Amino acid sequence: MDKNSGRYKELRNKKVGLTPFTVEKIIAAPNRTGQPVSPQIANILRGFGLASVVFCEEVQGGRDSQVYKIGAEDRIYALRLLPARKYEQFVQEKKMIEIAAGNGVPVPEVHAIQVVDGYAVMLMEWREGKTVLAALKEWPERAEELGVEFGKIQARIHQIVVSAQDVESRSWLTPSREEAEILSAIPLSDSPAVLLHLDFHPLNVLTDGRNITAVLDWANAAIGDCRLDIARTFSILELAGKKAFEKDPEVLAGFVAGWKAGYGGGLFTSMPLFYAWSGVRLKRDSIERLEKSEQAEIDAWVAGWLAAHKRETNQ
Repeated sequence: MDKNSGRYKELRNKKVGLTPFTVEKIIAAPNRTGQPVSPQIANILRGFGLASVVFCEEVQGGRDSQVYKIGAEDRIYALRLLPARKYEQFVQEKKMIEIAAGNGVPVPEVHAIQVVDGYAVMLMEWREGKTVLAALKEWPERAEELGVEFGKIQARIHQIVVSAQDVESRSWLTPSREEAEILSAIPLSDSPAVLLHLDFHPLNVLTDGRNITAVLDWANAAIGDCRLDIARTFSILELAGKKAFEKDPEVLAGFVAGWKAGYGGGLFTSMPLFYAWSGVRLKRDSIERLEKSEQAEIDAWVAGWLAAHKRETNQ
């Protein structure tokens, strides 16, 4: 966006009103502050050697796990809880986070994983920063700049080549029948399998307003073709993002343009089948929360990309 334009100056002095993303994820804001530590949480923390806790805040928006912000005397932690049967999910996520960290991706450090009182428990570093979505709300005039940084980090993730022997790729990518039909039409790629986040969107990335400070929520992470991850991000921005920015679509447009520029635009061509797959997958993940009209919107989006692929192949 031209920084000398009247619209830029208008956005600079404006706070953007957003409706929530359909894709609900962890956000940094707690829904309660300073609540007493429950006996259960206190017992879990003692297992990590944290007997003295200054504060405990339950974090709003954790969809697949309970999340707490824990203030100890020397530092702040994130505490995540899953049913004990999902312990291996945390183990796998820790491996992916460590691979990312070892290759320069900003991620929270995982201190320990245990099973306590019927829960799988992960104790992590608490990373400060706003979600990219909150930053776009506060600084809409920086949309393109934030998009560039967002894209650079995703490109860095996709530069990490991972051997199947190094990590067991979990089953998040296991396709439904409809997904498999779409994916089977994609020619095999000679590109090496790389690290995929598969939930890389503005609620899972933190920023200080200029730089990316952390990439959160590696629960879906796997290895594979980077175009799957690009398509996943694109579908979330297009289908959920447009609702969030329906009053200020130029903010989203600037962010998406920055994302593509930061990533490198070459990989955003010949993508219709990947985009169609990502729409089907988004509907599958969100089906319990979608209105009928939203499901129809996704179906139309998928049909549009399948038609685009057909036009490409007939040329």
